[in-house]
Amino acid sequence: MQVLDSWSREAVLEALDNNATDSVASWASWDGMDVVRDAAWTYTMSRVPFPLFNAFMKPRLADAVAHSYVEMSLALARRNNVPVTWWTGACPCPDSLGRTLLSSGFLKAETVTGMAGRLALTDLSHHTPLDIREVHDEHRLAQWCEVVCPAHEVGEPFRDDWRQVFRAAGFGKDAGWRHFVGYVGGDPVAASSSYVDAGVVSLANVAVEQDYRGWGFGHDIISTPLSLARDAGVKIAAIWASDRGRPVFEKMGFAPLCIGEMYLWAPEQ
Repeated sequence: MQVLDSWSREAVLEALDNNATDSVASWASWDGMDVVRDAAWTYTMSRVPFPLFNAFMKPRLADAVAHSYVEMSLALARRNNVPVTWWTGACPCPDSLGRTLLSSGFLKAETVTGMAGRLALTDLSHHTPLDIREVHDEHRLAQWCEVVCPAHEVGEPFRDDWRQVFRAAGFGKDAGWRHFVGYVGGDPVAASSSYVDAGVVSLANVAVEQDYRGWGFGHDIISTPLSLARDAGVKIAAIWASDRGRPVFEKMGFAPLCIGEMYLWAPEQ
């Protein structure tokens, strides 16, 4: 397993981009999605009208051709009649990509913070009232979805696709993706995922049921995958944090490194 030892900003940002891109590219194992990867970009394309399933990532474009690639993404979206997203990532190229997307009819949908922390110095929970279990079967994957989908605004029409994507990508310690569910009294109330790649561990799908927020369960459900990655020899965690999640990660010792933006285009109904 490759492990990133360097704490240089450039190395961590590149790992952050590579990990995020590879985690989404792993969805190619689902037969409902195509994944294309080359030196210019990585993108997923499906016929499901859910923007995260039709995503353009890791742009490495010369300024002179950026507009052409944006137009190609729109042609693909129109052909499949689906909404699409562009993620600028940690190292967008060119720097003007956001302006190009806006001028082509995209809307800025979300801004997140790229953060990183040394696992040896990260404040991880060692005791929690949560009963945290790793997902190893369909039943627990369904419970994981029960918590994650509402929190991340995955609508009812797309929840079965969401479950199938992660089932096809695989889970458990021998897969890139690992998923966790936290229970109180047998009820699933918290969830998270991790993905180890590019020498770092990332976190995704962190969610806590509304009635259980403010109890520290977010910190606990994050700590479990980070502890497992640290025990496996991973030294750095690199994550994208929402505005709501950023304070939790800062308290754990993560440092902000960059801003990432998501742009959305949807066909007219």
